[in-house]
Amino acid sequence: RDVAFRDHWGAVRAALDAALAAGADDGQYRVLPPPRARIPMLAVGSARQSLQWIAEHADGWASYHREEDRQKGRIALWHMAQDQRSPGMRKPFIQSVQLDLLDDPAAPAEAIELGLRTGRHALGAYLERMRELGVAHILFNLHRGPRPVDDVLRELGEDLLPRL
Repeated sequence: RDVAFRDHWGAVRAALDAALAAGADDGQYRVLPPPRARIPMLAVGSARQSLQWIAEHADGWASYHREEDRQKGRIALWHMAQDQRSPGMRKPFIQSVQLDLLDDPAAPAEAIELGLRTGRHALGAYLERMRELGVAHILFNLHRGPRPVDDVLRELGEDLLPRL
């Protein structure tokens, strides 16, 4: 599977690059809407590849939520792999977080599997700490809690994102 991943990675990259070079329609590949710039490819997890391979071929690395000290170590490994394979470049480290955003904005953060159950104030502090560690992007997986998703998205968009 590791070889298949590398082979398919190259095929997808070639298809995306061909679509861009041909104005998104060269008769073989058609990407809609036409890309205006190179489409980045992220490695999610390791897919049986070394971090050095990911640092050389991917435009960033996405990993799972971990306890903060452990995540700090993962980020350091990512930077070391980049220094070995793409010196002078800093590609983003991306982290997913299973999020159960509570009604109470002052609720403290509590660990859940692959994420947090928290109020927005503690979530904001957590996101600041992640930025300081070197996390460039966070992917929220919204927990199927009792709150309607529209309410959670509104709170994130109106009350949390402007602070960041």
